[in-house]
Amino acid sequence: MVPIPKCSSPSIPSHYRPISILPTASTIFEKIVYARVSNFLNKNKLFTNFQYGFRNNASTELAASAIYESFLENVDKGKSTCAVFLDLSKAFDTADRDAGTGLHNGGTAPLPFERSGNGGGRAFS
Repeated sequence: MVPIPKCSSPSIPSHYRPISILPTASTIFEKIVYARVSNFLNKNKLFTNFQYGFRNNASTELAASAIYESFLENVDKGKSTCAVFLDLSKAFDTADRDAGTGLHNGGTAPLPFERSGNGGGRAFS
């Protein structure tokens, strides 16, 4: 994990976003697993028609268009329509800033599974 500043004042710890930097082998493995799982789901038709994320040829523009068309159909039929939209763009802002970044203890933060000095028990920081 590497702390990356989100805005122009990096002196405030809450203005950092933890970014995971994976080794090349992990990145290649991730792409292979993604391709295999995606192919399996597509081949076996396990994706719903309303799944737009993480699919080829399915964009947010298509999702917005589908919602708009659904609204128009319901209005034409005299039905009530309601939608709830959640903005998760700040979801990672609520994460513990010190977890995994090494920003505390001078960059020597213990991992949750490291042994503590209290007789061999587990320490969770």
